[in-house]
Amino acid sequence: MRSLLAGCAVSMLLSACAALPAPKTVLASAETAPAPEREVRAGSVSLWVGGSNRLPDGLTRSGFVAATNRSGGVAVYDLEGRLQHAVSGPRLIELDTAALPLADAYATLIGGVYRSGRQTRLSLHRADHGQDQIRHWGDVAVDLAEPLGFCMRQVETKVQAVVFDRRGEVRIIEISEGPDGAAQSAELGRFSIDDPGPGCAIDTMLRQVWFSGRRGGFVRASLAQDPAPVRVEVSAPHRLPRSVGVSYLNSGRDRFLTAVDEDRTAFSVWRLERGGAVWVGRFAVRETPDGRPARSIGGIESYGSAIADFEDGVVIVQDGGDAGGANLKFVRWSDVRTAIGF
Repeated sequence: MRSLLAGCAVSMLLSACAALPAPKTVLASAETAPAPEREVRAGSVSLWVGGSNRLPDGLTRSGFVAATNRSGGVAVYDLEGRLQHAVSGPRLIELDTAALPLADAYATLIGGVYRSGRQTRLSLHRADHGQDQIRHWGDVAVDLAEPLGFCMRQVETKVQAVVFDRRGEVRIIEISEGPDGAAQSAELGRFSIDDPGPGCAIDTMLRQVWFSGRRGGFVRASLAQDPAPVRVEVSAPHRLPRSVGVSYLNSGRDRFLTAVDEDRTAFSVWRLERGGAVWVGRFAVRETPDGRPARSIGGIESYGSAIADFEDGVVIVQDGGDAGGANLKFVRWSDVRTAIGF
């Protein structure tokens, strides 16, 4: 507290001490039952969309939400908020989901990073379509000391994972199925970014990855590593929030980032255009209009098209302060757009 006040006394840092814009209220349309605090840690969350009629019935077709567990492993919920699986494993810092291309089909991949001693490891779980079971598939060692963020998506015919640490060292890793059915990996590249914040998100259309900036703004990098990473600065007549977690979505012809704000009680929407990020507004998630706002450690996921009962998309956040323990809250993307006014 003393260091913050000292910084605010310096004129050059006055803008960093200004109040953040007030968030608009958006009501949660669904939520999971609060879990005991000892079991669920409000943190990373990822949405598997599913939806293809070519898939057999089950979670991989209907879609699901994967979230980190305090005790380790992954909790898997259906899109009505009911717990379906509790998968054992290490305590993950971040997780994500992706479609895993196979020779004549697809599987669903749940990946996450954790720290083991002085090494970063990538933990992989897999759900084969039609079996509706989630099994541990393998671990991948990554030469990073202290992981800060992780994101993963299918890019063309491969799965690409991005892992980075607190120093800003980034690794891009390709994940595929080996001849024996086991997980195999290959490093595609490495680079460095300055002052990273927690979280990253992949834009598969433009093959870009977006990193939160610890001091504000974002860093944009090409998965092909050409050109070099670019810091995307943002400006406004008022103070803009720093991000401590980020998700990417398409909505119609527009591209957005949704982010957990630095105060962790509100979430910002950023429109991506011409290589930059334009702040649109921020919102708080509540159960009732006068209720307390959801408080997130860093978990947010968003999707901008119809899924289940969400006609034009959904935003999912981890609430670390619900009565009895952490839970997930589901918000209609249309309610976010209406509340902010875009």
